[in-house]
Amino acid sequence: MFVLSGVCAAITGIVLGSRLGSSDPTIGVDYQVDAIAATVIGGTSMSGGEGKLQKTLIVGILSNILNLARVSAYFQDVAKGIIIFVAVIWDNSRRRKLV
Repeated sequence: MFVLSGVCAAITGIVLGSRLGSSDPTIGVDYQVDAIAATVIGGTSMSGGEGKLQKTLIVGILSNILNLARVSAYFQDVAKGIIIFVAVIWDNSRRRKLV
């Protein structure tokens, strides 16, 4: 599993380096919020479960819309944080109704 994770990280580094024409060891720090947001919005519970791929595309679409609207990176992170917060609250309330 660690080898697969390392290979995926290497491929990601190569793709990002080719897109930007340069590299920096801190280049992917902001992608953590996107990954968490995509996972939570996709339906995967923070306590375990399964998600759906179609819903995870919402984060990419949201990022593109905010970039096209020229919203600053700070407010983009705030918007994604609000989405994560709402998705976690919604998931917890849905789980409580099932019990």
